[in-house]
Amino acid sequence: MKLLLTKNNVIEVHERAGQFVFPRLFLDTRIVVVSHGNRLDFPEEKSKSVGSMEAWLDFDDCDEIGFDKENQMLRFTAFKYPEKVQLLSKEILEITQSIKGTLKLFSYEETFILRPFPYRYYDPTHKKLICFSDEFIVAGDLVEVEVSPDFFMYFRNREYAGWAVGHPERYLSDINWDFLGESADWAQECHFRELMELITEDTIERMEEREEDMLLQLKLFYTKVSGDYHATGSTGSRILAEWILRLEEVFYG
Repeated sequence: MKLLLTKNNVIEVHERAGQFVFPRLFLDTRIVVVSHGNRLDFPEEKSKSVGSMEAWLDFDDCDEIGFDKENQMLRFTAFKYPEKVQLLSKEILEITQSIKGTLKLFSYEETFILRPFPYRYYDPTHKKLICFSDEFIVAGDLVEVEVSPDFFMYFRNREYAGWAVGHPERYLSDINWDFLGESADWAQECHFRELMELITEDTIERMEEREEDMLLQLKLFYTKVSGDYHATGSTGSRILAEWILRLEEVFYG
């Protein structure tokens, strides 16, 4: 199957030759990373890749996706999730075709730019954090390609229009690339859903204005999450609690 990654870059879906590891979600940078290893050495990966990658003097946001210079197979992704929330209907989320596979560049420019999508939505039914473009919302066939466990790319009418991470609470990561995996429980899921409701484009603006109500909400959320960490020792709760404290310091410190 051939799909459009960008207007001038055609990709094919292939069977996975090598297994990608689980995604990692980093709260500080709002990036979800997928690669073949438990850690990603970005300079090394970029030296072996063609694709959409941040340039030194490129001050605009860029989603990074690297394909092997030798065989054009997908090596890694590093996609940014936005702060703006847009609701999606059940009809828009209906999948026409779901494929487990990986991507290969078919015809392409050696360097191109993927801009991060403007919207996000947490789908409570399928437990997915979905990031998407305006094109995702239009009518038409929706192809879902699961390129690694719990990481999906979406093509509306065969054009790239979104991506998602399933069960994102499992993959909250820190500088050690630690994550919970399937040991995440219902409490972790609830914390992540509350996080997505608490940290949005509007609430970030309110924190920039140093609104006391937002500080109170952060403190209440921290109390809940840190209490769970002290009770269970959960890696996800620890990562989330530490990040809330850093957020307080940035806006109210």
